[in-house]
Amino acid sequence: MSLSDQVGKNVTIEGTARNAAAGAVVMTDDGPLYVSGVESWDKATNGKKVSITGTVRAKDGGKMQNDQGEHIHGIPGEHFVIESASWALAGN
Repeated sequence: MSLSDQVGKNVTIEGTARNAAAGAVVMTDDGPLYVSGVESWDKATNGKKVSITGTVRAKDGGKMQNDQGEHIHGIPGEHFVIESASWALAGN
């Protein structure tokens, strides 16, 4: 199932833990799933398969320019986050 099909649901998803500029993500077959409230994975988790449980939400990245027309940092377009998440290394 796609991440968009999981919006609003409490689910368990498996993927690879990775650190991104906007925070910790779980890379899934459907793209990145940002982990709400987690800036980065620790060394023991980053790059490993994880099983994460929480509520998936769709977020709009908003505009990518400030009022002066300058480009600003952020996540463009719709992206997915998982809130109230708990996780463990997959297979453990």
